[in-house]
Amino acid sequence: MYPLITNAQALRFSNHREIQPPEYATVRIGPFYSLVEFSQSAGYRYVTTHGTGTDFLFGTGRGVIKKDGSDFPLISSLTFRNYMILAENADIDLSVQIGYAKYPRDTQEDEFFILLPEEGILGNISTEFAIGPFFRGTLYDNISYRTDFIDTRGMKDVYGGTAYEHLQNVAGTHMDWLLAKDMDAGLSFSREDVFVYQEQFEEQEHTTLSATFLLERELLPSLTAGLQTGISFTDYRVQTRPDSHLIDYSIFAKYQPGTVARLTERTSVSFGIGYSSGRTEELENEDTDHKGEITGYFDIQTALRKDLMHSLRVARGLQQGFNTPFEKSDRIEYRLKWNDEITETLFYSSWNRISLADPSFPDYTDWTTGLELVYRVYPGISLLVISQYNIRNNEDGAMTTEPELQNDYNTWITRAGTEVGLTRYLKFATSIQHIVRTSMASELEYTRDIFSAELKYTRTF
Repeated sequence: MYPLITNAQALRFSNHREIQPPEYATVRIGPFYSLVEFSQSAGYRYVTTHGTGTDFLFGTGRGVIKKDGSDFPLISSLTFRNYMILAENADIDLSVQIGYAKYPRDTQEDEFFILLPEEGILGNISTEFAIGPFFRGTLYDNISYRTDFIDTRGMKDVYGGTAYEHLQNVAGTHMDWLLAKDMDAGLSFSREDVFVYQEQFEEQEHTTLSATFLLERELLPSLTAGLQTGISFTDYRVQTRPDSHLIDYSIFAKYQPGTVARLTERTSVSFGIGYSSGRTEELENEDTDHKGEITGYFDIQTALRKDLMHSLRVARGLQQGFNTPFEKSDRIEYRLKWNDEITETLFYSSWNRISLADPSFPDYTDWTTGLELVYRVYPGISLLVISQYNIRNNEDGAMTTEPELQNDYNTWITRAGTEVGLTRYLKFATSIQHIVRTSMASELEYTRDIFSAELKYTRTF
């Protein structure tokens, strides 16, 4: 058995899980557990578009609208969630969902697709080990094949982005040494490999090797503090993009409600400050670019009531860029969440400033505010409302002709709908969606309105 874990050590293994059958499993064959789910939807959709248009989002599948008007989409999907216990401390989890969409009136291309909440195929294998009573660790390998929809900078843009299809594999280990009852040391190593399937994204193929060391101590029953340092090396496969490495140092603390010196009974706080330094190398292996920044974060979360919680995060970081070696991010984010027996409400607002220090890519700010509401009108009947407004401002002076990098643009998405459970396996859903993007550049502007109604049959085997 492992020794009693201190608060400090629990931070290192907050994602620890017991090796046991998953709750979703409906099929068991020896150590193999599985769930198979089939769904079939049939319905009506009407679309109107003004402007140049953009990719269209339907559920979690993507496609390009060929023409406006009515259609009767038929969408089938098959979900496999598979889990196997390999040994006492080792298991493997693989989830796959595939589907086919048919558009009889040819308003959209028929499509075979892979879709999940994470939009792809996900798998992971992991095992825990112990060397003596005070040293333990985890070995893991996580693989994902997915399609994200991103803008020119690599930011997610599900209503106007380009499909970015890629395979990512991350393998590594986390190790923890309990030095004393109130102190522990942690060491992590990982390797990340990214492979892409489109020539336009070939510069994103890379291998990153990372290592992190930290030392934590429990100062009070509710307060933990520590030191951390990390280093990463990124090797890009294309010859036109220089390799880079990033080093960071930080001190941090985390406060959680306890019996001693608490702020309030329902408030938790964490903060840290550090320094990050990045360097790139030319093809001749000469250092050419160096960037260093003071980094840090402050998080506070408070439960105002049992059903009402809000949080605030302020952070500055230096990270690997999508198109540039590094990017500095200054971020402020606020969230308010209210859940009771009949209502689920989420309000959020975030402001993010990205500094790239590259004349080909301008600095920019991104401000997003949104509201999500689920209201249970009656058992089995729900009203759903989503509204989000995004403002993207680019600074002047960029040496580029890309419209998304030269021009400011705003995007407003609003969706309202109902969902009715007719039987255990059958539900009816209808929605109205309005999407509008405004800009001084006409090639970025568009408006799209969508009405849909569908019957969906879902059966788990």
